[in-house]
Amino acid sequence: MSRRTVVHLLRHGEVDNPGKVLYGRLPGFVLSSTGERMAEVAADALRRHDVVLVRSSPLERARQTAEPIARVFDAQVEVDERLIESENVFEGLQFGVGDGSLRRPTHWRHLRNPMQPSWGEPYAEVAARMLAAIADARCAARGHEVVLVSHQLPIWIGRRALEGRRLWHRPDRRICGLARVVRAQIVPVMEGIPLWHERDISHSSVERIALPDAAVGTDYLLHLTSRLVNGLVVNVERMRANLESTGGLIYSSAVLLELVESGLSREDAYAITQAAAMETWQTGVPFRETLRRHAADRGLPLDEPRLDEVSRPERYVERLTPVFDRLAALT
Repeated sequence: MSRRTVVHLLRHGEVDNPGKVLYGRLPGFVLSSTGERMAEVAADALRRHDVVLVRSSPLERARQTAEPIARVFDAQVEVDERLIESENVFEGLQFGVGDGSLRRPTHWRHLRNPMQPSWGEPYAEVAARMLAAIADARCAARGHEVVLVSHQLPIWIGRRALEGRRLWHRPDRRICGLARVVRAQIVPVMEGIPLWHERDISHSSVERIALPDAAVGTDYLLHLTSRLVNGLVVNVERMRANLESTGGLIYSSAVLLELVESGLSREDAYAITQAAAMETWQTGVPFRETLRRHAADRGLPLDEPRLDEVSRPERYVERLTPVFDRLAALT
């Protein structure tokens, strides 16, 4: 018997959900025809594996996904309650961008803590039950392979727990990743611009693939960004405290340029700024104090009013209003 045991975590196939509601643990949501084909494809992909055990969430869509896999290996689908979907207070509601869910005051109390989360089963509890289900399955199939059919959130939380990462999800990282995908689709289209006058099939073959994918990706990015911005809470005091916790080091680049503007050579300005910044980093003494000391040691005067000006955080956002004005004019 092999010493290696493999646990496959598999999300159920696509669900028939014409109402586009958040179905969660609600009964009656089964696989669509596409979801059934997904289950068959998953079973075929696992055909050559040494699967001896198939377990599933009790929800019907998960059991439907597990059944083709169990048939391939002449096994029975075992139901494990710990693989069930996470609880969510918004079950049965449409909760996408633009449907008004986030604007309903009755919902706001459920959105107060996205790290727990406050709208459903705590991530820590989801992680605990998923890790327990994985551990039991591994013991039951020791030396072989086991398939656990669950749901997107429990699988994702279980993975993050195993990797030792924070359990809560950051949609801004998904936005950044998808932005790179959209950019990659646009590059081949732009490369064809110099030859647009020819308009042969070599252009359309690229555009027929890249432009629809880029448009769909951009649409989804706009939905994610709208959701992120609509739910954004700005804590001005916390932001200022974070800026000040650096001791002024965030202004070191601006200080360097200001010293050069005042007449210092770039070499002298860099030497003073670097030495002062390193001392602040190592000792915690405010950057302006270490800067004054190092400048005095070299006999170099500092224009304190100008340094006060470049060390204001407001200076870095004063041009934002015209940018947003131009954006508003486009809409």
